[in-house]
Amino acid sequence: MSENQKVEAKKEIVSKQKLLEAGTYFGHRTAQWNPKM
Repeated sequence: MSENQKVEAKKEIVSKQKLLEAGTYFGHRTAQWNPKM
């Protein structure tokens, strides 16, 4: 991997905070999945 590719890869990493602000869905809430399990 060249230096240029490493720099571009770092730019594409998005923080979880930004994903949450954008309304990204991080799976179901376990409390509502199946209470009998």
